Amino acid sequence: MTIRNAFEQYVKSLSSVYEKAEAESITRLLFEERAGLDSAAIITRGNETMSEVKANDLAWKLIRLMKGEPVQYVLGYCYWFGLKLKVNKHVLIPRPETEELVEWVIQEEGNNSSQKHRDIEKKNILDIGTGSGCIAIALKKNLRDTDVTAVDISEDALTVARGNAADSDVSVNFITGDIINPHFSDGDSSFDIIVSNPPYIMESEKSTLHTNVIGYEPKEALFAPDEDPLIYYKAIIRFANRHLMNGGRLYFEINPVFAEQLILLLTAGRFNHAEVKSDLSGNPRMLRAIR
Repeated sequence: MTIRNAFEQYVKSLSSVYEKAEAESITRLLFEERAGLDSAAIITRGNETMSEVKANDLAWKLIRLMKGEPVQYVLGYCYWFGLKLKVNKHVLIPRPETEELVEWVIQEEGNNSSQKHRDIEKKNILDIGTGSGCIAIALKKNLRDTDVTAVDISEDALTVARGNAADSDVSVNFITGDIINPHFSDGDSSFDIIVSNPPYIMESEKSTLHTNVIGYEPKEALFAPDEDPLIYYKAIIRFANRHLMNGGRLYFEINPVFAEQLILLLTAGRFNHAEVKSDLSGNPRMLRAIR
C-alpha cells in the first residue's frame, strides 16, 4: 500500500470515531511520530510503498484508536507547553487550557515584586493534583529561583510525574497526599504560590464528553460529585488559609459554571483581588486570588 493510500484509509477509518478534521489531525500525528512521515512527506512521497514494519506498527495503533483510546495514550506521550511528557491511563492528558493557566502564572510571577522581604530566598510553589507533573515541571523550567512541590493522591500518577521531571531535567519534590483528608493540612510548610487544576467536571456532565475521555482517562482526576462540585476547591482554600504566605497567590483552573461561586468562596476565605481570566475560547477558565 502506498503512503498516500494508507493515510487516506486511516482518516476514513477514524472518521467513524471522530469528526473528519480531528481524524485527519490524529492520523497526521500518528504518521509523523510512528512512521517519520510529516505532512510534506505524505505529499512528496505519497506514491512510495510503505514498509511492512511501519505498516504493521501503524495497524496495531489504529486498532487501539478505533476503540476510542486517545492518541496520546496510544503513543505513550504528548507535547505540551514545549515539553514531551509521558502519559498513560493513570494521568490526565494535559489540555491547552492548562497551558494558558501556566502561561498566566509565569507571566504574573515573573514580574512579581511583592517578595521584597524575601529577596534572598527562593519562591516556594505547590501544585495540588499534579497528575503527569505538567504544571509543576513547566513552572520549574520557566520560573527562576523556585522550589516546587507537587502532590497527588495516586502513586501511579506520581511515578509518571517523576519520570517526566527526570526527562525534563528539573527537580520537583513529589509527595503523596489527599487534599480532602483533614490531616493534609497538618504541618508548618508555607508557600508563596499554590496552583491547582482539580477535578471540576460534574458527574452529570459525563454525557457531554467524548468516549476517549470517559472511557480511558482516570475518573478520579476528572469528576467532582454533583452534590458538592466545589469540594476540592473548598479543601484547597482551607489549606491555603493555613499554608499560603501573606501576599501569596492562589491559582486555579476552573469550571466556567462556578466562576462566581468561587469568587464568593475566596472572599469569604479572606482572599483579596480575586480575578477571573477567560481562555482563548472566551470561557472563564482561570482564577487568581491573593491572600
